[in-house]
Amino acid sequence: MTVKVIVEFNCKNGKTDEFIKICKTTMPETRLYDGCKRLDISVDQDDVNHLIMTEEWVSKKHHKSYMEFRKRDGTSDTLRKLQSSEPKLYYLHLIEA
Repeated sequence: MTVKVIVEFNCKNGKTDEFIKICKTTMPETRLYDGCKRLDISVDQDDVNHLIMTEEWVSKKHHKSYMEFRKRDGTSDTLRKLQSSEPKLYYLHLIEA
């Protein structure tokens, strides 16, 4: 069953553009990662420091494997330094309606 993953990020003031630049660099590789079906990032129109990443994965296990990969390659640490708080992560069942 497809898993919808939503991640909320809050960037430090003035760090959103740098955060997005890194995402644009890494997202093509992410889209090719085993189990990734869809990935995009959006910026809140009322708060440019608030970003939402929406993803679809084959399974939660595939996403967790990907997150471990990003920890090992250092991307997670680099992005974390640009954030004002811990990201909020949601795993959701995708329902066909």
